[in-house]
Order: sequence, then structure tokens, then C-alpha cells
Amino acid sequence: MNERIDDANFPEDLKNDLHELRRYRNGWVHVDDPGNDRIVVESPEKIELELERMAVFAARILRRVLYRDQWV
Repeated sequence: MNERIDDANFPEDLKNDLHELRRYRNGWVHVDDPGNDRIVVESPEKIELELERMAVFAARILRRVLYRDQWV
């Protein structure tokens, strides 16, 4: 995915945001220890706020990509 983002005809700030979103997603998908979910169990409100922030960030990126080239 790195290469696809880097090769895309997008402005650098959009590429940087896509990379940030990709890294965040990878942190959730490729976990080192799936059993180590203590923070999720003990402080779900912290995770909820973080997930909400990233969901809004992802939605904004999606709009930027789609509105950039409306034929996508």
C-alpha cells in the first residue's frame, strides 16, 4: 500500500494523511499480542475518543480523495 499512495497523483499533504491513516489501521490489524487488550477493557473511553477522532479523519480523507477526481 505504501507504493500505491506514493505513486498516486495526490498532493503531498494528502499522501501524508493517507500514510498516517494506514499506519493507524496497521496498528489495530497487525497486533503483536492480541491478548494484551487491558487498555481497551480498563479505559474504553480513551479508545473511543481516539477511534472517533480517527473515524472523522478518515471520512475527511475519503472526501478529499473523491472530490479531487470525481470520476473515481
